[in-house]
Amino acid sequence: MEVLIIFVFFFVVFYLRNSDKTKNGYTQDNFDTQAFAIASLCSVIIMADCRFSKKELEIVKKYLAKNFSQEQGQKVLLFLRDTSKKSVSVKVACLYANRSLSYHNKISITSLLFRLASANGGIGKTQSELLSQIMQHINLRFTDRDLFWQTFADNVNDNEFKEDQYNHDNKYRNSQSSSYRTNSSRYTAAELNAYKVLGLEPGASKDDVKKAYRKLIVENHPDKFAGASEHRRRMATEKTAELNKAYDILEKI
Repeated sequence: MEVLIIFVFFFVVFYLRNSDKTKNGYTQDNFDTQAFAIASLCSVIIMADCRFSKKELEIVKKYLAKNFSQEQGQKVLLFLRDTSKKSVSVKVACLYANRSLSYHNKISITSLLFRLASANGGIGKTQSELLSQIMQHINLRFTDRDLFWQTFADNVNDNEFKEDQYNHDNKYRNSQSSSYRTNSSRYTAAELNAYKVLGLEPGASKDDVKKAYRKLIVENHPDKFAGASEHRRRMATEKTAELNKAYDILEKI
């Protein structure tokens, strides 16, 4: 009898804990804040060209249908309607995102934002700059930002921005390389890159390598994106392959 009571207790705890979650990791707890964050970020990108197209609305609706219940999706759409009529700053939208969204959620939303920016004939200069600001303010890792730009490179219409982004990326890589110089003579280029992929300094301990690898694998595993778009699943697969390769290299040192 005691065993049965214990089983029922843990079942109820498990159910209540998981009932707080929607599809793809969003939570019921403080959902209004999450909904406002999603709507605000979408409206920043959508209204960059001062119009809300039918195609953009369909992209948002498909995303909501995959990630939320009908009631929750309607709430996000209501917030989106309101925020589209107002001027919501990037910093305010990102502030709400940082308060309420997990890193996995931020990656998912960023993928949606890139699709919205691409909806009306490609990503223009203003939208490119806004996407760059958003990814920075919501604290996406450089490697994830870089992967988004690579994935959507053909959709970016502004060649000047492409060149600026390329120069910025090179500047970042060079600054990272300079910080590694004291240890770089001990490692090959492949090993240094492997450390960078895992977000570690050269010479990090085996335990740190394992911890970083496990954390990033959990965050980027393709199974977490089963309900996401095809290109987001592809990004997750590529990221996982990159992490596995980096881990294999560092395990041999």
